[in-house]
Amino acid sequence: MTKSGPRKRLGRILTVVGVLLLAYLVQRIGFRTLWTTIVQFGPWYLLTCLIGAGGLLCQAGAWWMIMKAFFQRVALAELFRVKIISDGFNLILPSASLGGDAMRAFLIKERVPLSVGVPGVLFDKTIEFVASIVFLGSGLLLGLLSLRLPVGLIVPAVASLAITSAGIALLVVVQKRGLTRSLLRLSAPLPAARRWVPLWDAGQSPSA
Repeated sequence: MTKSGPRKRLGRILTVVGVLLLAYLVQRIGFRTLWTTIVQFGPWYLLTCLIGAGGLLCQAGAWWMIMKAFFQRVALAELFRVKIISDGFNLILPSASLGGDAMRAFLIKERVPLSVGVPGVLFDKTIEFVASIVFLGSGLLLGLLSLRLPVGLIVPAVASLAITSAGIALLVVVQKRGLTRSLLRLSAPLPAARRWVPLWDAGQSPSA
């Protein structure tokens, strides 16, 4: 059996699971209720879907430019497909919207080795987090200048921005020092996990 065989089978299983979950959701909400809501939205429903798809396309485009400039060329259509899948997993996994992004490198493994795919995803997420901090910080500053925000709202917002900024700074430091080197240092207390790092860097797996 080829390597793509198990992946195709897994893809079919996940497709069936997704269809069943969608059917269950429609059954719980009620088809009539769902259809009535869509009709009430009218053409705005289609516009909302197009805006969402456009946002995903822009994110996939940013990832494509990063891969093309620093790592390895991959078709934009392929990255867009992977981005849709990863965002779907982000919505259903309790992993702080990171579970789907962690699997992006594995979804393009046949074309891009993990030693290239993982840094590409990490760099892409770093840029996304930096943009988010700029956006949220600008919004908070405008709110402070134009509105009388309660202290109970300002303090948690500032603390969250500070924690997120510290996390982004850590990501930048890890990438400047080298991802493999940082992973070796972090996995030092866990020999079993440490054995994965050289194999990952070579684009292999322990079972290969």
